Amino acid sequence: MAKMKNLILKCQIETAQRKHYCNHNKKHIISRGELRLAITLNDGRATKIYYCKECALKMIEQAKLDLCRLESCIKL
Repeated sequence: MAKMKNLILKCQIETAQRKHYCNHNKKHIISRGELRLAITLNDGRATKIYYCKECALKMIEQAKLDLCRLESCIKL
């Protein structure tokens, strides 16, 4: 049997080791020691992009809605 595909990007919650700027809103600063969402892109270079806690929570909520909508569409 084939391995099940994952719909979710490779992402994790990390503690920032240094100051970063949120990839969604450059005005949001991620300070050293703060939690951040790190998403690893599958672009051949394993590029990581970072999001502040505020933007990450909005993204996660939107992803939940999108998955629920997708699930309801396929159940019809």
